[in-house]
Amino acid sequence: GGSASNAVATCALLGLKTAFCGKIGNDEYGTQYENETKQAGVYTRLHKTNKLTGHVVVLITNDAERTMAVNLGASVDLKNEEISEQDIAASNILHIDGYQIEQATEVCMHALQLAKKHHIKISIDASDAGVVQRNKKQFEHIIKSYATILFANEEEAAALTSKKATEAVSELGQWC
Repeated sequence: GGSASNAVATCALLGLKTAFCGKIGNDEYGTQYENETKQAGVYTRLHKTNKLTGHVVVLITNDAERTMAVNLGASVDLKNEEISEQDIAASNILHIDGYQIEQATEVCMHALQLAKKHHIKISIDASDAGVVQRNKKQFEHIIKSYATILFANEEEAAALTSKKATEAVSELGQWC
C-alpha cells in the first residue's frame, strides 16, 4: 500500500497507536487493502470511490536496482473535507509521502496546515528522486515550512540540494 501506509502499518506492528486516512476504490483491491491495514492494527479512515484502487508495479533487475511504475488511482481523489482535523489534532506525528504531495497537493497542504495549527510534528518521505526533481521548489518550500522529520535516500537528498550525500545531509538538517 504505498510508502506512507507501509510506514504506518510497520509502526502499528511495532506496538504504536497509528491511524491512516486515504481513499480506496470500491473494488477487491480496496477491500484487501482495508482488511490488511486493519489486521496490522491501524485505525483506518478510508473513504471509498468507484475509481480503481492505486497500484504499484516494482521491477527489480538482477543487480538489485529497482524501478516502480505507480498508478495512485483513487488515492489522489481524497478531499479536504475527508481529512479529520480531530484525528490530526490528537496525533503526535503527521506523515505524508512525496507521491501524495505531487499528485494530491491541495489535500496534503490542508493536512500540513492543520498539523501546524495544532503543533503536531510533521514527517515527510521524499519517496523518489524523480518526484523530487519534478517538484523541487514545492518540496523545498514544504520541507522548510512544515517538516520536523525528513526521510530521503542519497538520490533524493541530491535531487533536493544538488549536493553529494554528506553535504546534502548537512543542508537538509538545516531545512527541518
